Amino acid sequence: MAPRIKSLKTNCVGTLRLSRKGVEHKKLKKGEMVAQHSGPVSVLKWKDKKVVTMISNYHGQETRIKVMKCRQEKKKPVSVLNYKENVVGIYLNNQLLQTYLWKERK
Repeated sequence: MAPRIKSLKTNCVGTLRLSRKGVEHKKLKKGEMVAQHSGPVSVLKWKDKKVVTMISNYHGQETRIKVMKCRQEKKKPVSVLNYKENVVGIYLNNQLLQTYLWKERK
């Protein structure tokens, strides 16, 4: 499916369940990252406070960015930052849609 999405010039990034088949189950220390690639798709596992697993056909493991938090410089994967920036719009869209659908049912 990923090569087809890529051929349509569409990029995807999202979270992935840790129990998903094929996800690395190595224990990580805070700040560590493990990534696997299969063609254009990469699966990234990264630990901050909790373990975060991302899947993307746009990002890779080597792309990291520095973020200032609590006067400390921290590195985060770009896929995590892009997901956090854009998921807000999806949540808002779903919230507005549910309000509209609820009014329709009355």
